[in-house]
Amino acid sequence: MNIANAYACLVHELEVLRQYDPQDLIPLVGSAPLEQVLDIAGERVEFSYSMSWADRHRRAIRITAQARGPSTWRHEWFEESATVAVPPRASEPP
Repeated sequence: MNIANAYACLVHELEVLRQYDPQDLIPLVGSAPLEQVLDIAGERVEFSYSMSWADRHRRAIRITAQARGPSTWRHEWFEESATVAVPPRASEPP
């Protein structure tokens, strides 16, 4: 996998998720990671995205994105994360 292309895609996908309404992300906290495989310049790259609470007060959600794919001599893997603020009432348990 071309690391520069895969990393650019990872950052783009992370930014897309960061733009979601926090109400849409809350149900994903603690669930199984979202998985997708993208073809980037003819190369198969696997992406996964997981959500967790960024703090114990549930004021922010951490989105962790990972990319995995084969390289010339090894399997490449890298990770980035972003934090989304949650409005006070949105994070209260029902």
